[in-house]
Order: sequence, then C-alpha cells, then structure tokens
Amino acid sequence: MKTAMTVSYLLVLLLLAGSAYSDDTLDFSAKLTGDQEVPPVVNQIRAKAHFEVNKDRTKMDYELKARNDKDPVGLLGQAGAHIHCGRVGQNGPVVAFLAGVINGGVDGKVEIKATLTDANIVENTCAESIQQDINTLKELVDAMLAGNIYVNLHSNNHPGGEVRGHIQSDD
Repeated sequence: MKTAMTVSYLLVLLLLAGSAYSDDTLDFSAKLTGDQEVPPVVNQIRAKAHFEVNKDRTKMDYELKARNDKDPVGLLGQAGAHIHCGRVGQNGPVVAFLAGVINGGVDGKVEIKATLTDANIVENTCAESIQQDINTLKELVDAMLAGNIYVNLHSNNHPGGEVRGHIQSDD
C-alpha cells in the first residue's frame, strides 16, 4: 500500500512538473501548392510556412520557405507574400504582409523569417469573406484556429498567386 501511494505521489509530481514547464506557444503550418490557388496554377514550386504564436497572442514568429527545382519564376518579384482571410476555394483580402516586393525577383529559393504583431495587421475587410473582424493578432490567431486563413506567394508569372496553403494548427 505504501509503495502504491509513493508511486501515485511521484506520478502526480511528474504531471505537475511537466505542466509547469510546458510550451505555451501555438504552432501552425501550411504546405503551399499551386493547385490550392484560385484558379489553380501548374508549377514546380514547393513551399511551406511555419508560425509560432506566443502565449498572450501578441507576437507571431514565422518562417516561409519556397523552392523551385525546375524553371526559375522570379518568386516574390511582383507582389510578395501575404496572409489572407478566406475559406478553402475562396480568395480573400490581405490581412498581413509577410514579404514585400523584391526588385528583380528571386530565382530558385526563398527563405523569410520575421515577426508579426498587431502593428502588422492591415485594414480589416474580412467580415465579408469569413464573418469575422481581424484587427489584432489575437483575432488573426482565432481565425487561423477556425481554418479561415491562408498564406500565399505571388510571382512575376502569377501576380494573383503562385502557391497557396491554408494555415492549420500543429497543436
């Protein structure tokens, strides 16, 4: 009996210790492909995005990687990379800029790392497309959790969007 209580006590301590040191961030990712664009785009570009949101939802670190193993397309040469509100199969307005125009484009491989805050949220026009206002990073995260946010990259060849992926929770 004493051994069983000791084991139970140790398990409770381990659980409490684990929760005290748990990572309180939210993680999201997106796999971007041309066939997710509206209308679909045929290309050889592979892209992925990862987003990590802090506990109080005031800061979002992101990493965006894109690679084209076939013909260079001048990634980001025209319009850049954005987060948009919109459901699958639906285009929507820009919520935040991830990368601006790079003069002359970038051929082959692109890697971008930066941080978003409330200051990066652009004028909100999402209520029409997803029935939710997005004026803060917290509201953006709520829309991401609901599956109503996508990321896309634009190019010289496809200024409306080269690749796109809906942002999904990894948690």
